[in-house]
Amino acid sequence: MTTARAFLRMRASRCGGSSEIVTEMNRQPRPGCDRQRPFMTLSSYASTGMRALNWVRAAIRPPWSMIPPPTVFRELRGQGPPLGVDEHYRYEEYLDATSPPARS
Repeated sequence: MTTARAFLRMRASRCGGSSEIVTEMNRQPRPGCDRQRPFMTLSSYASTGMRALNWVRAAIRPPWSMIPPPTVFRELRGQGPPLGVDEHYRYEEYLDATSPPARS
């Protein structure tokens, strides 16, 4: 997990969208993993403005978005196997232009 986090931070500092970053992260070699292929789930989010949210799904279950008052919960649908399952899979970036960005 530490290696994945370091790669994600390093790769995010370069050009490219979220789907490119996650696709490239999925293709990284995993030393010592010839017999068993570990996998990792990841949901990548980014606010693209005041009323939009984009994400990449690399998870078993879809993540949820909470929109503050009035509180509404929505499932962020999309396709994407966990990282490490299929090294040739090209992840897609999804956009929801109707919800405000998450607040920290």
